[in-house]
Amino acid sequence: MRFFCISAGTDLAVERLRNACEKLGVEFVMLEPLTYDFLQPNPTASGDLLYRVDTTVAARALEKFLLHPKLRTFYPTYHRGMSASTHNTSLFMQLGIAQPKTYPLLHQSHRLLKTYVDDLGGFPIIIKALGGSHGVGVIRVDSFPSLFSITDYLSQQNVTAVLRQYIHAKGHARLIVMGDRVIGSIEYINPDGDFRSNIGTTPNVAAKDFPEHIKKLAIDSIRARQLEFGGVDIMIDDTTGNGYVLEVNFPCFFPRVEDAAHIDIATQMVQYLLGKQGS
Repeated sequence: MRFFCISAGTDLAVERLRNACEKLGVEFVMLEPLTYDFLQPNPTASGDLLYRVDTTVAARALEKFLLHPKLRTFYPTYHRGMSASTHNTSLFMQLGIAQPKTYPLLHQSHRLLKTYVDDLGGFPIIIKALGGSHGVGVIRVDSFPSLFSITDYLSQQNVTAVLRQYIHAKGHARLIVMGDRVIGSIEYINPDGDFRSNIGTTPNVAAKDFPEHIKKLAIDSIRARQLEFGGVDIMIDDTTGNGYVLEVNFPCFFPRVEDAAHIDIATQMVQYLLGKQGS
């Protein structure tokens, strides 16, 4: 029995998974996407475990190369693992999963932008440039002059972005879902003077248990993405307590939740896969 881990290098998630495998008597094998020899036969066998730590294009390509129906993965089926992931916003809209109201930013028409702002509930609104991380590209806009100038710049730079409803919150929740339950959760807390909670490499987080309706929203989001594991980011309105899914992360950086909540997620991941049949 072997656990194949796809990663470009050794980070905290890789180390935690390696330690979990050692504890459970499972052989740990790390595969680096950029040095992998695709001329060699697929090294995985029936019953082996596979998890991709990296989110790079190369890592995804290697994962698809290795996948076969007899592997144990966090995909419910082999075909889900081989298929392209559907964009969260479009998928959740169709399934009625609560999220901030969002529109693609595809043009600079002042008339249409004004109608979008009105439908989003007025200012402030959020512009999110896609592809960033740790809060980079998330912009709060408080007026039409700012909106028009920012959209002009993004259009000239050929940046893909969306307009999004602003949710009044002091932070956001990250819930780790495995199967049909939440196994750990933390709160990201906004730093003083900033509306973004997940900024930089050392955000301010604390363990927190969330209400059942927030846990259900996280589980429903993972199920909608046809996954069996992932980190769900949910913003909770300070006034209403309603939750809005920001994104579903797979793979996700689970060690942050482990450290804040003092739980062992890596071992639970390996145990879960050991209990599965092939995907």
